[in-house]
Amino acid sequence: MFQESVVDDVPSVRGVVNSGKKNFRDVARLVRQAEKFKEWLRKQGGTEDLRGPYCKEVAHLDWADKLPPKSLRFLMMTAAGLAVGAATGPVVGAVATAALSAGDTFLLDKLLKGWKPNHFIEGPLKQFLRDE
Repeated sequence: MFQESVVDDVPSVRGVVNSGKKNFRDVARLVRQAEKFKEWLRKQGGTEDLRGPYCKEVAHLDWADKLPPKSLRFLMMTAAGLAVGAATGPVVGAVATAALSAGDTFLLDKLLKGWKPNHFIEGPLKQFLRDE
């Protein structure tokens, strides 16, 4: 039921392997990437219908979701970079601004919000099942 409603119209792992598109080594890599997802499944206590807990977990708002919007955070990071530039010089300031903005864009959200079950479904599993 979970696959039909959450990841519908997606081939099964067995189907992809049987088609020859993926091999056992690929399956083993997917299993290693699924550790957090399997841990989340164990916490569900054998619930047969995972749709509700999955949707609740994915839709849950963390404290990080209440942080200022990205545009405001971008302005804050740019201001911090300019402050560094004023104290150290324009080249260092430009590098600091770029580094702070990149860190905010690529790392801060992931670190603050943490892991959710859809990260496995939308990431490694979808990549594994994608037609090559």
